[in-house]
Amino acid sequence: MILVEQTAKTIAYGRVDRCVVFVCRGGAINDVEWAAYCTYLAKSLQPGRWCALVVGDGLPSASQRQALRAHTSHLMAGARIAVVSDSIKTRGAVTALSWFDSGYRSFARSRMLDALDYLQITDVVMSSSVRDLAHALGEQVHR
Repeated sequence: MILVEQTAKTIAYGRVDRCVVFVCRGGAINDVEWAAYCTYLAKSLQPGRWCALVVGDGLPSASQRQALRAHTSHLMAGARIAVVSDSIKTRGAVTALSWFDSGYRSFARSRMLDALDYLQITDVVMSSSVRDLAHALGEQVHR
């Protein structure tokens, strides 16, 4: 089941089963949109029973990262987050983050299938649904 939860000017997100799909365009992420995303995660996910595919070149600000931690720290044990971006800055930031939180991993856009493997999405139908949702959300954000 594919659920598109929110589309806004700088981000869009939805879910396919246990996988949250988050898409952002390059540049600053709107604080109000980010707060809504953090609230969504806190209310709709169960600890360790989810994964996230993050696609895009934008990075949350320090205060946005702090808000994310405040909303989701209780959810992170066992969660996997794959960040897919062609931005070296974004992938470098994720690599540094992974030194402290082993659930994060970065991938170039050309390695989308590797990202899905990391998220343990091996079912062909679910894999296709996750990619389709990422594409659809990307079209919403990049208008």
